Amino acid sequence: MLTYQLQNRVYRSKDGDTLVFPNDVEIGIIPEPLEPFGAATRPSRTAVKGRKAGCLCDTNTGRATLQSDPPLQPIEVILEVCV
Repeated sequence: MLTYQLQNRVYRSKDGDTLVFPNDVEIGIIPEPLEPFGAATRPSRTAVKGRKAGCLCDTNTGRATLQSDPPLQPIEVILEVCV
């Protein structure tokens, strides 16, 4: 989903309990495509700076894919917000 295509979100409890606000929550976000975030090692359009990378060019489509060696390590971000 592109950033300008904001859509409504629906949050539910795993147990089906009623949500009470304010409350402490943990929200998991899985950004896609996975390759630029280190969650997959397939060829993509992202290379890691300072590492060897293989490049495959498709002259029929004009697209190139890269694969870094070693690949990008998974990125973990922890954000604590106190309101």
